[in-house]
Amino acid sequence: MAEIVLLLVIKKIGVALANGVADQAKAHFFKYATQLTELQRSMGRVMMELRVIHDVLCQTDIRNRNDPVYDGWLDEVRKVAHVMEDMVDEYLYQVGWEHDIGCCFYLKKGFRKPRSLLSLNQIASNMKETEKDLAHLSEMKNRWVPMVNNGDNSNSNYIVKRSQDLANISHSLDEEDLVGVDKNREILQQWLGGEDAELSVITVHGMGGLRKTALAANVYRKEREKFQCHAWVSISQTYSREDVLMNIVKELFKDRIDVPPNIGWSQLREDPLPSLSRLANLTLLHFRRAYNGEKLEFLTGWFPKLKVLILWDLPNLKQLEIKQGAMTNLERLSLANLSSMVEVPPGIGFLMPLQRLGFFQITPDFLALLRQCPGIAGMQWEYTLRD
Repeated sequence: MAEIVLLLVIKKIGVALANGVADQAKAHFFKYATQLTELQRSMGRVMMELRVIHDVLCQTDIRNRNDPVYDGWLDEVRKVAHVMEDMVDEYLYQVGWEHDIGCCFYLKKGFRKPRSLLSLNQIASNMKETEKDLAHLSEMKNRWVPMVNNGDNSNSNYIVKRSQDLANISHSLDEEDLVGVDKNREILQQWLGGEDAELSVITVHGMGGLRKTALAANVYRKEREKFQCHAWVSISQTYSREDVLMNIVKELFKDRIDVPPNIGWSQLREDPLPSLSRLANLTLLHFRRAYNGEKLEFLTGWFPKLKVLILWDLPNLKQLEIKQGAMTNLERLSLANLSSMVEVPPGIGFLMPLQRLGFFQITPDFLALLRQCPGIAGMQWEYTLRD
């Protein structure tokens, strides 16, 4: 991957510009301080350019990855990066720096050329050409390389779907398809079986193509039954916290129709009802400090099997609207400590008759509105006043 190549070159340039190498270079080329300074500045500019290119590649929409024009441009980027790496190797050789620098090693043995101004000038000249090549690549990308607009919602949806598809493929790999991961798999299984596993976050990270997702999925399938509850959820580059939570809820309750999701204290900013409404078998919904928005709306056809709805302690909620045909089998509705609500929920009459209806920690003014509401006229309901 081009991103890895760029990272290695960026790291090597960083070594070449570090204090230890810089001091050694000054000692070897003390007569050519001006030329050396200009060369180091040029290397710094190239490093910044490569770092920006690397960040752009990391953020690029995945639909560009198989485009032949984009791939051709990426190949040219790799070539320039490799040329730059050779120049940095030559520079490190000239200043006599032979230390291990991590993933890349400076290995030039067998003979030594004299360190001279000629060698320094040649490196500097090549560095200038590399700067020109990078500028040309930037112009080429703007002219010829079609880049998908990352601001388009359809692109975001594609990224989500594509990432989920890849995760699902990895999740479904058979045991025999996963090779070379025995040691890492054993480590993960040991961590999951540890005493502190209930409160642990385990991260599997590394460069692309190492089958990290496949490894995690394999361990998940082996270990999930040892836990009281488990869920496999894919998170893409673009996601919302609400969708992730809803996907977790669906995974946890997909085989159970009588277990209520309680998303209390999650304090969501976006209305979670559109996502929750896809849980057609939901029978109980309990919100406590679960939503910071000002409006909740139950639309026609939503929650056909819901029996109990509890909305408790939603300080910002001003409006609760219920459309005809929503929650057609509701038996109990409890609204508690909704301090910002100043009107009886429109459409509450569509829910009648209810077996139990309660309004708790309300103000005397809201109590007066309830007594005047035709939607609940003749219905027995209970209430408590706020202290």
